[in-house]
Amino acid sequence: MTLEKLEHDILEKAKKEQEKLSKETEQHVHNLEEEAQERLSQKKKSLTSDFKEEMSRLEQLQTTRQVMTTKRHVLGEKKNALDALYQEFLEHLEKNKKTILKQLATRAQKTFTPGKVVVNEKDKTLVKALFSGVTIRTAPMTSGFILESKDGQHILDQSFDTLLVAVREKTLKEVSEQLFGGRQ
Repeated sequence: MTLEKLEHDILEKAKKEQEKLSKETEQHVHNLEEEAQERLSQKKKSLTSDFKEEMSRLEQLQTTRQVMTTKRHVLGEKKNALDALYQEFLEHLEKNKKTILKQLATRAQKTFTPGKVVVNEKDKTLVKALFSGVTIRTAPMTSGFILESKDGQHILDQSFDTLLVAVREKTLKEVSEQLFGGRQ
């Protein structure tokens, strides 16, 4: 065998070996690319699913917030309507103060004999005419009066604020049902 033939055989064998390695490398790279694509596809599906779930949760949260905001607003409006109604009642009491104070004084004097009366400055003269022989003291308050018995054992609060609170407590449920219907 000649040197040229030997060289040619070695080169031919090296070339075939190179082609074989090249094909194996290409196949290995191709397999790695396919595996990477598959993992990427699965990851993308997982992320898409997670994203959709998160978006759904966020939409539900937003809807819940909107419902709560609306309910808060409606409840605020209902409270304002009730406050306005009871304010009108207080204004009615003020408008008819003289008659109402006379009725309250008559009922109060049947309960016990008053010794002291607390009243606001504006109503002092009117209350003085309703209760004779009592000590009258003024205090910052709405119309009406607070009576104390001569022995100090009994106190009767007939101030319009107290009356309004009592009326509100007694009538709130019924008034709410009348104004707004249903359960409040």
